[in-house]
Amino acid sequence: MRSPSLLFAFVFVCGSFVACSGKGAAAGVYLLDRSNLREQMAANGVTAAPQDREEQSQMLDKIVAGMAGRIELKADGNAELQFVAAGKSVETRGTWRLVGSTVAIDGTAQNGSRETKLLQLHDGSLTLEQPGQKVPMKLVFHRQ
Repeated sequence: MRSPSLLFAFVFVCGSFVACSGKGAAAGVYLLDRSNLREQMAANGVTAAPQDREEQSQMLDKIVAGMAGRIELKADGNAELQFVAAGKSVETRGTWRLVGSTVAIDGTAQNGSRETKLLQLHDGSLTLEQPGQKVPMKLVFHRQ
């Protein structure tokens, strides 16, 4: 007769493997890492004279505090991406797929345009590069 605890351990290990492999490994809710964003903004944008740095730092804190980002990758393959900055909200809804360590979100933005966002999945975080901006940045989102 087999031990119930051995059977439980086997079921637990198998369930964990299924949940952590394939598309299920990326499914979840991710929130923008504002402290990382602030560090990037400070590194790329602080050019004022030293006497202005404290005021500039406070202004940067205020700007970043008004920013928020959320990505939801649902287990059924649907996705939602929301970003708020400077009082403006941008939202994209669509589907997602995982190819290697790349998450592709194919969706429709609020203005009706179709877009594909490519994010890198690494250690429970998603990174979205913004190369076309005045100051290229990497937006980092951590799984909740």
